[in-house]
Amino acid sequence: MDELTRQIIDSPEFKRLLKRRSRLRWGFTALLVVSYVLYGLAGVWFPEAMARPFMGSAMSWIMAIAYSIMALAVVTALWYVRIIGKLHNVRRRGSE
Repeated sequence: MDELTRQIIDSPEFKRLLKRRSRLRWGFTALLVVSYVLYGLAGVWFPEAMARPFMGSAMSWIMAIAYSIMALAVVTALWYVRIIGKLHNVRRRGSE
C-alpha cells in the first residue's frame, strides 16, 4: 500500500465517514428487516384481515403490504445511494 492510501485510511475524517456510512447502512437494514418480520407476523396473527380486499379492489391487504415493502426497499436503496454520494462529494471537495 502506498503512502497516500495509508494517509487517507488513517485520517480521522475518513474514519468518521466510514462510521457514518456504517450507521446508515445498519439503520436501513434494520428498518427493512423489521418490515419483513412484521409482514410475516401480520399474516400469521391476522390471516382473515389480511385476506380481505384492499380498498374494494381484487387485491388483498397482504399483497398491498407486500408491494409497499418492496417499494420501501427500493426507496431506501435510492436514498442510501444519494446520501453516500453526498458524503463522498463532501469528502472529495474537502481534499481539493
